[in-house]
Amino acid sequence: MEKVKLRLNNLQKAFARLTFSKATLEKTFKNGEHNKDEILLYQDSVIQRFEFCFELLWKTLKDVLEYQHGIVATSPKKIFHECLAVDITNEEETAALLDMSESRNLTTHDYNASMAQEISNKICLTYYRTMQTIINRLAI
Repeated sequence: MEKVKLRLNNLQKAFARLTFSKATLEKTFKNGEHNKDEILLYQDSVIQRFEFCFELLWKTLKDVLEYQHGIVATSPKKIFHECLAVDITNEEETAALLDMSESRNLTTHDYNASMAQEISNKICLTYYRTMQTIINRLAI
């Protein structure tokens, strides 16, 4: 159980950094500061921090499944399906997690500006809230 607490603590720290990057990107747009290089830098920061959080999230869920439910699963997609089966996540969250997995794979294996912008938007509009909800639930 100590492993789950440690992993969750690391996830919370990484999520705090994602929160900062997301807020900085959104602030840049709200202030009308449209320096293209600056926006791309913040966008890349959001994507990189999302990748860190995603890795820690699925590994934390893996540990929760193993230590609290006796379920051993090794791939993120299998873990997400198992989380749904034992009510750690709901259908909407599971769908978002599966979509996150696809986005994470895209960001680590290929890079193009339009894809980065699309994924950055998904992170800010959908993925962030889903991660926050799950992290808060795990912290209880």
